[in-house]
Amino acid sequence: MKATTEQKLTKETKAAAVPMYFAGKAREVAEFCLRKGGQCFENWDAITLFTYVFFHLVDGNCFVVRKNGGIAGVLFLWGATETDIRQRAATGESPFYWQRSMKAGDALFLAEVVSAHDCLPTLFKLAAAKWPDWQQRKVFTYREGRLIQLPVDLVKRMIFGHPAAGSESHALPVPESGTQKGTKETKGELS
Repeated sequence: MKATTEQKLTKETKAAAVPMYFAGKAREVAEFCLRKGGQCFENWDAITLFTYVFFHLVDGNCFVVRKNGGIAGVLFLWGATETDIRQRAATGESPFYWQRSMKAGDALFLAEVVSAHDCLPTLFKLAAAKWPDWQQRKVFTYREGRLIQLPVDLVKRMIFGHPAAGSESHALPVPESGTQKGTKETKGELS
């Protein structure tokens, strides 16, 4: 049985709908990041940012919170190995290199967070839902140009809005062997 022209068009239209959906979302997120991203995206050109957002939307590593129909917060977080994160930091390379997120990795990398403070718990809850084992992984990010490991208690505070009983809410410094030459250890809150 041959498909009619109308059936073929519908099938082609449906196939094209998925990438078009992600392209529309990527454009919206990229525009938000350019408007509100400050230091996170200040040296990014629009095409690279759009491609980065599109990649993470498709891979499921871009988390978005909306308020009143508009984007109010965006978080990029993906799975990796601790070894890879530390090696790339030690050589001054970006932790992101156009590879899909590692579901079986032992670490997570928190790249950019563009959000009002009241959206942070929702963003972190969305990310924690993707990686229910996040408490068994090491979570890394950069603060003030230095690689740091975020303590589980600090991430819990970001999710639940209060520190875990008796815990410090400071980032753990990465040992000197895992930092770029000439950097110092850092303690600072994620903000």
